[in-house]
Amino acid sequence: MLILYEGGIYDTVTFRVEPEAWDHEDCDACGSHIAPMTLCYVTIRGSYVALCENCYQNHVLSKLVH
Repeated sequence: MLILYEGGIYDTVTFRVEPEAWDHEDCDACGSHIAPMTLCYVTIRGSYVALCENCYQNHVLSKLVH
């Protein structure tokens, strides 16, 4: 996952600067753009999956509420 770097000190062991890198993530369910620094949901373990807020509500939370 990419996050916006606006300058300053960062942990070079954990992060690296990627010039001209992507400026967004894509929701793996609907394909919509997820802008940097906006709320989204990702898997805790296993294959990486990113969901926008709307897809998380529709595909995850709706299954948890009975």
